[in-house]
Amino acid sequence: MSQRSKRVPAYLVLAPCGAAVALLAAAGATPSPAPATAGLPVAVIVAVITAIGSLIGAVVAALFAARSAADQRSFQAESARKQEAFEEQTAAKQRDHDVELANLKQRFDEGNAELESQLRQGDERFKAALAELAAKRRLLEALQREANGADERIRWIAARARDGRLAALLGNNRYDWKLTIYAIMAPVVLADLLGTVDPLDDQLVARRYALARSLRALLSSDAELAKAAGLEYRPGRLIASDASKTKENFRIFDVQGVELLHEVVELFRDPQNDPPIAGVQTFIGKFSTDAAFDQAIQTVGAVLRDFQPGDKPVFWTLLIAYAYIAQALDQAFRIDDLAAWVETFELDRSEYDTGVTGQNGSDLFAQSCAGARAWLAGRLADRSPSAPREPQAGTPIITGQ
Repeated sequence: MSQRSKRVPAYLVLAPCGAAVALLAAAGATPSPAPATAGLPVAVIVAVITAIGSLIGAVVAALFAARSAADQRSFQAESARKQEAFEEQTAAKQRDHDVELANLKQRFDEGNAELESQLRQGDERFKAALAELAAKRRLLEALQREANGADERIRWIAARARDGRLAALLGNNRYDWKLTIYAIMAPVVLADLLGTVDPLDDQLVARRYALARSLRALLSSDAELAKAAGLEYRPGRLIASDASKTKENFRIFDVQGVELLHEVVELFRDPQNDPPIAGVQTFIGKFSTDAAFDQAIQTVGAVLRDFQPGDKPVFWTLLIAYAYIAQALDQAFRIDDLAAWVETFELDRSEYDTGVTGQNGSDLFAQSCAGARAWLAGRLADRSPSAPREPQAGTPIITGQ
């Protein structure tokens, strides 16, 4: 109970006392007719008045105590209500806090799961990218090895042309004819399988990839090579009944390029190998055992059948460009500028000269080297990152317009 509820107001106590004192004073100061109580001692009268004052004070005190008890009950009820409201608010805030905390935990768990998933996917993509890069590096290494083999075969062709035995050795279905087809085509197919390469700031990979792109385009660039070498070349313009066909005319009108078709690429593929290309003996073993193979291989075989560099100077220029690419692949680790290197590099005449003349008695070796260098330097100077186009399916198409 508060101090206010414990105290009795002074006027409630003093009022009856003051009234009694006033009555006594009046009784002693002014004579009056004798009342019914005349003759009673003053002490009795004072006692009566005091009793009346005490009674009044007790009544007032009782009323005040009742009022204070009511106020106390009201205060306690209000306090209880406020406490209950406070507890309800606290409980509601706790519930809201718990819900928000649960939502935050759920979002955290979901975000953490998503992050872990992204990390796993990123790790898988990174591993896949590394595996792909490693596979393409193996392809580049295989390409270099096979290109060295093709270069050796081109020097073999030059040597056999010098001793006069080339046409016989490259007769239809002869072993050397089949071996030459494989030696020339295997690096081109590897270059086609290579697709695109992200050099990852590896300049050696970038240089070898640029050479691979050039190699892939080489076999179908007969018209460009003829122009670069200054050779007259109008493939397919001579009709079969033309009476003016001569050996010199065939040097001009015979088709001397090969379009790299999808079915030709498939002849060399072997998914069981790494890199996925058939070995030479597996390839040679397919001849005369697979009619579809025999038909598709004629796309390449026709230009090599009974081949003589003097009779097909454009194709020989193409093979000289092939030799430049093979040499560049072998020396790529020490070459800074491929185009500049090609323009100044000279093939060894003793190894690549066929001993025959070109059109109109020209020096075929010098003419072919000049044309090959010009064509290859122009391609290597193009730094555009476009990927080589996919080989097209269809019947054999010989280029050169």
